[in-house]
Amino acid sequence: MSTKELSVTELLDDDIFCQKLYDDYLNNTDPDKDETVSLNKLAAELGIEAAD
Repeated sequence: MSTKELSVTELLDDDIFCQKLYDDYLNNTDPDKDETVSLNKLAAELGIEAAD
């Protein structure tokens, strides 16, 4: 198994990216942003046969 060492810059870029995703989610005013859908329903909507 190989592990890749991340540089400080890569780690900071990753942290900044994740923080932006989180901030975007918190600032999203879409009233349906917390709506959930089951995996089976999503598969059906996409035309994929879901295994039970």
